Amino acid sequence: MSQEVGRLYVLVGLPGSGKSTFIDGSFHDEQPDVLVFDDYQSNAIANQPDPQWSRNRSPAIEALRAGQSVLISDVNYCRKPALDRVVSLMRDDVPGIDIELMYFANDPSSAEHNVRLRGRDELQRELKLIEALSKEYLPPEVAMPIVRGTAPLDERA
Repeated sequence: MSQEVGRLYVLVGLPGSGKSTFIDGSFHDEQPDVLVFDDYQSNAIANQPDPQWSRNRSPAIEALRAGQSVLISDVNYCRKPALDRVVSLMRDDVPGIDIELMYFANDPSSAEHNVRLRGRDELQRELKLIEALSKEYLPPEVAMPIVRGTAPLDERA
């Protein structure tokens, strides 16, 4: 008798859409045992964009095969070919896997607002990514809305 494999959640959204906040908040509260790989493609082998080169791929596959559910998230999945590729790889690597895609809305204005609030050194890179990805990102109508963040109390005027 074969062991049941874990469920794969794929979270898709623009930079600043709230993916990490969602993972750390309501998703973790509802699914505390899910292994999370946020920014799945970051630090890929030789910085390759193909998910087969993600350093997170092997641990994700091992966990799924052992019956643990996994969530992966990456802004690159706003591009349909990248999303299709990671889904295809996971289906090949973990036969019988159930995959649930979760989307944030394509709201570049709110995403830009949130990215500016974070005040990271990568601001210009993230703004360029929002501009580029929002042109090709086509989430379903039932996508989660982007919640506009607010500045911490000590930063408000």
